[in-house]
Amino acid sequence: MDDQAESRDEARYRTLFEGAPVGIWDEDFSAVKELLADLISSGAEHVRTGLESNAELLSEAIRRVRVRHVNRVAR
Repeated sequence: MDDQAESRDEARYRTLFEGAPVGIWDEDFSAVKELLADLISSGAEHVRTGLESNAELLSEAIRRVRVRHVNRVAR
């Protein structure tokens, strides 16, 4: 795909995203995945149990979620 086609696709995406009649947001969970991978590599067998029993770990996971885009309706 050339740069012009990519720019057109991006502009179309933004128009659809921003003009949608429902609230939409785009989140990045990559930092949460890293946290969970570190937890698993440290020997945790049950990630869910670890998150449920450790409020600070759960708070850290929530802090790591990055909202990248929010449309007009969601704002």
